[in-house]
Amino acid sequence: MLASLQTFLKNSGCSYCQENDYSDSKEIYSNWSLYIKEYEMYSSLILYHDKMKKDISFYIKQNESIKLLKKNKIIIEVDYISKDDVNHLAILVPHEKYQEYYENIEKKNKNFNHELNAYLVDSFDILFKK
Repeated sequence: MLASLQTFLKNSGCSYCQENDYSDSKEIYSNWSLYIKEYEMYSSLILYHDKMKKDISFYIKQNESIKLLKKNKIIIEVDYISKDDVNHLAILVPHEKYQEYYENIEKKNKNFNHELNAYLVDSFDILFKK
């Protein structure tokens, strides 16, 4: 019951809840899996932390950006534009300057994750854009 209430407050934009998520642990900044999910009319990116079993929407608000890093180098920046109402996952799109990277991952062979119904692209560390 408490977890449901916390999820509701976080998703409603409760600033106190958002701050608590940022201070939970340093674990939230590493080992995020980037997935590409195919919908009927479009595809989108999803960031999911397999160990915590949470997607990025637990840590940021809609219209915020995230930088995805490999060895402290920015590989791609994405924006949280919407939430998938069926799966309750954040729908992410790449910034314009990373469109070529996005097109390349669409063509790349990827492993399918049956739990998320999406294709695994790679793992990244993240940095919340200020």
